[in-house]
Amino acid sequence: MIRSWTLLRRLAVVLLTLSAVYAALFLGALYWATPTVVIHNHSGVDVQVEARWDAQRRQLPALSPGAKRRFKVTGESAMGFVVNYPDGRQISSTPAYFTTATTVTAVVTDSGVEVRSEL
Repeated sequence: MIRSWTLLRRLAVVLLTLSAVYAALFLGALYWATPTVVIHNHSGVDVQVEARWDAQRRQLPALSPGAKRRFKVTGESAMGFVVNYPDGRQISSTPAYFTTATTVTAVVTDSGVEVRSEL
């Protein structure tokens, strides 16, 4: 009887450990698959950037020259960016489509903003 309890305990520990590993892998895959947005400021001035997708908007803190911001979004849609320069110019990008595991990258320069989407 004692041997069967020991065997059952070992089996329970193995099953719980496997369940924990599978749960961690699943949650890690969900995090990795969430679309990511990266914005680089390659211009020579501070800029204000607003990301727009679906009915949502995200105003980012001012980006200094050479700065980079990253954030995650959910779902799938097309995302565009509006860049405001200190001299009053406002430039809008063409939207880029994003979905699961996609990275949308916006590069702000002195003359505009280039957007690309990649897996």
